[in-house]
Amino acid sequence: MPRRLNLGCGFDHRPGHLNVDFLEAHHPDLRADVRDLSMLPSDSFEAAVAQDVLEHLKRVDVVPALREWRRVLAPGGLLEIRTLDVIGAADLLRQRDGTAFHQHMINCLYGTQAYTGDYHLVGFTDLTLVDDLFEAGFDRVRISRRDQWLLDARARRPSGRDQPDWIAIGLDSGFYMQESDGRDSWRWCDAVAGILLFSRYREAVDVHLQLDLFRPTGEIEIELTGCGVGQRVPVGRSTTVSSTRTLIPGSNRLSLMSHGEAVPSREDPRSLHVQLRAIRATPVL
Repeated sequence: MPRRLNLGCGFDHRPGHLNVDFLEAHHPDLRADVRDLSMLPSDSFEAAVAQDVLEHLKRVDVVPALREWRRVLAPGGLLEIRTLDVIGAADLLRQRDGTAFHQHMINCLYGTQAYTGDYHLVGFTDLTLVDDLFEAGFDRVRISRRDQWLLDARARRPSGRDQPDWIAIGLDSGFYMQESDGRDSWRWCDAVAGILLFSRYREAVDVHLQLDLFRPTGEIEIELTGCGVGQRVPVGRSTTVSSTRTLIPGSNRLSLMSHGEAVPSREDPRSLHVQLRAIRATPVL
């Protein structure tokens, strides 16, 4: 049996995965409701993906389904999710005032409703999705926006050997999609980009925040503000920005602002300022 799960696969069958769906018309490897995987053994899968699935569940079923997915994952196993971002969708609807586009976005928000199962019953924000993942027993949560109206999240079933990671990191608007040259990976930042640090700790906690930044040409100043701390530093080809910040339980938002011109590019219309190569938030306990 494959060691990877593709939950709610639809017609997106993935090689090397056990493709699971409740509709026979999708010809899954396993016909099952993703809320009940009792036919699968616990602690068995190294990874699971659930793309465009959670929004099809009732709100009351979201955390129980996540707990079921956690059960079948092996300790240290990874879960990858893509689902609806209601804030991003609302922003898009405000930005683009056209009937055809609004009809398209309403279709995205509520499903095609063309057949049983293709109804969207819930949407998420970065905060609610992170909170649900923590509530279901996951840690090391990382979240980002995709195409302005979707959320991509990655979380781990704690292994029991490592200290649980109760600080979720989210990349908000202002960060472009991840890119790679096969060796390094990065996200370009616009002139202003938002960072979410979500703390699952019940009391305030100090964290050591570290950002690895890169600018391919010239030098620019960046300003990182939030959680009562502001700092302004120059960024050249490779720069590490470090600080200690106090997080309250729940949401803590930071802003990464660039003071200077974007990287000139005739081929790329985006506003490119610096590349975020890595971000880490380590509790000081």
